[in-house]
Amino acid sequence: MGGRQKNGGQKYADVTGLPIFLSPIFLSPIFLSPIFLSPHLPVTRLPCVSAARADAVPADHLSPPRRSGTVVAAQGSAGRSGVSPGVLFSHSEVVIDAQRLTRFYGRRVGVQDVSFQVAAGEIFGFLGPNGAGKTTVIRLLLGFLRPTSGQGRIFGCDCWRRRAQICRQVGYLPGDLRLYSWLTGRRALGILARIRGVPLLSAGRELAARFRLELDLPVHKMSRGMRQKLGLILALVHRPRLLLLDEPTSGLDPLMQDVLSDLLRERAAAGDTVFFSSHTLSEVERLCDRIAIVRDGQVVADERMEAMRQRACREVVLTFADLAAAQQLPVPPFLQQVTRIGTRWRAELTGSPTKFLSWAAELPLVDVALSPPRLENLFRRFYDAAQEDA
Repeated sequence: MGGRQKNGGQKYADVTGLPIFLSPIFLSPIFLSPIFLSPHLPVTRLPCVSAARADAVPADHLSPPRRSGTVVAAQGSAGRSGVSPGVLFSHSEVVIDAQRLTRFYGRRVGVQDVSFQVAAGEIFGFLGPNGAGKTTVIRLLLGFLRPTSGQGRIFGCDCWRRRAQICRQVGYLPGDLRLYSWLTGRRALGILARIRGVPLLSAGRELAARFRLELDLPVHKMSRGMRQKLGLILALVHRPRLLLLDEPTSGLDPLMQDVLSDLLRERAAAGDTVFFSSHTLSEVERLCDRIAIVRDGQVVADERMEAMRQRACREVVLTFADLAAAQQLPVPPFLQQVTRIGTRWRAELTGSPTKFLSWAAELPLVDVALSPPRLENLFRRFYDAAQEDA
């Protein structure tokens, strides 16, 4: 596919030989996303990217920067090491580096002063309700939006200036996935393989088997969950070094959510990095090494999961053998929000349960119920505080 000369010799993509549905006018968002950006084709074959710009970026600039002698906040979990296709990672390498990312839509704040780092081999959860700014951050990282201020870097490259180079190494699932009604999984894989210049049908079949998706079924006959499966297959099939997934479990049944969780753990164990947004606490809790909580466009917490569990409270229910003990016993300092109803106490416990269990063992109890740490309570505290500030 030859290029055309414009504006003093700058080379642009020649799309005249493409089928009409692949021209810039008719491109679907899914084909504009990094799912379909090739790591093999020259950059001049991508719409509106000049050859001069591609040649200015050495190949080694796509490798994550090493932070020797520095402890990175986003460390991968123990045992997560391995080889992503063609790249050897260590847990001290930063894949995503967001520094005070800010984006305004007119006078409205999209996100403001968002900073975090994600290391190679880590599964990072970006947690917040709808409208909190999760999708805006992902679009800034992909170079779909230009930051008002601040900077995002992926593999050491500026997300806005070198987005084409970054996107070749990324798998992306948008939160509002849209596909042509005539498209089938097989045709989508074929188009993707032609654009990327690598055979993908075999890998696509393996993923389709795991997700139990029929590749010859057209989109207009697919349920919402089926369309989500196809989007995930297209994001995963080329073995990207970084996965950016916006609400990836939306529309998936619990069985398919487990399949996706297994796949993401496998990719992380091989050294790839996973960044996904969610408003579902349970999936973030069971899958992520570390999570950040975003509120009103700002990151209000960024912690490893174990540390967050230590801060989360447990629900405690005590049933006493007699009414007198239940009513007269003083409340210990490690229990909060105590409610006494007859012979039963209901309370909250924060931190290690060791002291509580030792205390309870000396009491005339007939039953004790202690729940696991509930991140939901911690999550609600951040948003209750936001409402009080407002």
